[in-house]
Amino acid sequence: MIPPVGGIPPLATALACHMSEWAGVISPSARVLLESAVQALCVAAMEGHVCVSLRDICLDGQPVRDARDLLFSCNLVGTPEAPANNPLILDDADYLYLHRYFRYGQLLARRLVALRADGEMPPRTEAEAVLTRFFGVAGEKDEADWQRIAAALALCRRLTVISGGPGTGKTTTLTRLLACVLCLAPDTRIALAAPTGKAAMRMTEAIQSGVLAMADIIPPSLRARMPDKAGTIHRLLRFSPLSGEYYYQQDNPLPIDMLVVDEASMLDLALTAHLFSALPAHARLVLLGDKDQLSSVEAGSVFSELSENPALSAGVIQILSDITGVAPKKIAPPIVENDTGITDNVIWFTRQFRFSSDSGIARLAKAISEGSAESAVAILAQPGDASVTLREETGGISPDVTQRIQEGYAAYIEALQTDDRDKERIFGAFNRFRVLCATHEGARGVSACNQLMEREVCRHLGIPLATGRNWYKGRAVMVQRNHYALELFNGDTGITLPDERGRLMVWFPAAGGQFRAIAPVRLPEYLPAFAMTVHKSQGAEFDTLLVLLPGQKSRVMTRELLYTAITRARERVCLVADRDTLARSIQKTVQHRSGLANRLAEEYRNGGDIEARRDI
Repeated sequence: MIPPVGGIPPLATALACHMSEWAGVISPSARVLLESAVQALCVAAMEGHVCVSLRDICLDGQPVRDARDLLFSCNLVGTPEAPANNPLILDDADYLYLHRYFRYGQLLARRLVALRADGEMPPRTEAEAVLTRFFGVAGEKDEADWQRIAAALALCRRLTVISGGPGTGKTTTLTRLLACVLCLAPDTRIALAAPTGKAAMRMTEAIQSGVLAMADIIPPSLRARMPDKAGTIHRLLRFSPLSGEYYYQQDNPLPIDMLVVDEASMLDLALTAHLFSALPAHARLVLLGDKDQLSSVEAGSVFSELSENPALSAGVIQILSDITGVAPKKIAPPIVENDTGITDNVIWFTRQFRFSSDSGIARLAKAISEGSAESAVAILAQPGDASVTLREETGGISPDVTQRIQEGYAAYIEALQTDDRDKERIFGAFNRFRVLCATHEGARGVSACNQLMEREVCRHLGIPLATGRNWYKGRAVMVQRNHYALELFNGDTGITLPDERGRLMVWFPAAGGQFRAIAPVRLPEYLPAFAMTVHKSQGAEFDTLLVLLPGQKSRVMTRELLYTAITRARERVCLVADRDTLARSIQKTVQHRSGLANRLAEEYRNGGDIEARRDI
């Protein structure tokens, strides 16, 4: 096992010692292997993995078969067929799990097998009619209309996974799909959800905007039935922080007929397992996300695995052709080598509607997602394309970068100086630019950049710098923890402005283009918001971005992080990094081990009989 940066965490060491004591009388070699295995599992979970390969934790030169025998001799290791109450599970593929994560994976696999069964097919003529009504008449174009095909798949299957980058039409497709569903079955109970409050708010805004944009084809009677508000998954399942349990679960399923989850790339294994467990047996599920984005910071990159194989069988292609009017030969999804056990449920959106195919941002994002460092560097080096630029620097934040940050927020400072009552202008100026960082700490981290901008705002507004750590006009903060009573969620951003009585309040966007004020003392945990991590930016979009990458090697620098950062920009993005760091990051990809394919294979061998076995 390769030790993590900074060594083995104390918690991992403590758990390993506890397990060793629990095992009782075992051989010295078994004890050493057991402690090493537990430490490796804890570190793996911290890095997003659900399991570890036995080959990675074997002692020097130790055969895997001998390691298996040693672990089983500890009386703490079960198998998928006989897990019992053992804290560790070792499967036939030589992957070791903490029992809890194994059970989550097993539950998810069982639900996936059930969800992959064919849904109740709508009458062909009716399906054709609604698709034509909301997606237009099928054209004679050389390439297939994948938005239309994705909607058709969702009408025919109980599980639909749609993966696409920003600007590929996922929200447009969803709005039209919902209209199709409600036309076919007006009483369908539809729930909209997302992993975070910020993502739920954006989903709400996108759906509402989409319905308004389609006012000419969605009559008022249908518009009144369209779902128009999304919530967090925790709120949907009614999670209780006190008990740590969910109100809606397997024995008390959600009272819905269809669930749509946006930003599904943020889903971790545990939350996905609870969500799937709470779905009624008849319900349809649509997952929207971007397989190339960063996955959850918790263990398990579920969406990337679910969306890995977009293969469609000949039978499903014919069904889709029949109800879409698209010729079968045009319904040709990309061919991939990995067989995850999930086919006929996945659609990839690759056509860009926000950018032209030759735009710098689109070409750079494509090069990064394909792992082509050479192409990415070449795109950044091309003269004349201001949409993507590279500022080659090492070390901390240089005077030139400082100036770029100041220029990025100049319109925001001007808006504060002009009229601090004009919240729409102030928020608009603030949200046009953002600084993204790979890390919190360090010379180019979030903390250093936020300190720089807080001093800059105070200087321009004539506020003594000593008060920059206190509340002042123009202070922007990001909420770090959900507060349901205040309807504030992790990632919500507010700006400090005076109210009508001159009191400083933190203002947050509200429905209908309004703003609501919260007293600073009432806020849950928060951080300054002039700079944010790439992880926190997921789902957000800004006109212009300045992306600060570490000036030294960092394990967080990966292809997925770069891709996520680049695709947050609508118009321009400037990377601050040296070429070697950039190239290494593009070539390093995150491969979270979860064993989901193994669990699916086991379920298929067992016939996928969910009712015969209780889940959790």
